[in-house]
Amino acid sequence: MVIRSSRWVLWFTYSPILFNIGMPKVGGSLGTILSASELPMAVTMSTCILHETVSLLQWIGVVIILLGIAYPNVQIRQTRLSENSY
Repeated sequence: MVIRSSRWVLWFTYSPILFNIGMPKVGGSLGTILSASELPMAVTMSTCILHETVSLLQWIGVVIILLGIAYPNVQIRQTRLSENSY
């Protein structure tokens, strides 16, 4: 499939550059979350924009990655809520 718009070319060129510029500014913990979410986003965008076929096993991998990102954040939030309730 040929990308017909130069706008997509600019997006795919500038997004990694801007990502690397912003990483030192957001800090280590948020940077780790952003890095981990990069692969699920790439798979999702390849399906939506390029109409690539993604197998069930690949979608399971995406879900596992997203759960791995969400689970520690839920634990931290629950810990904070229990500390504030006393």
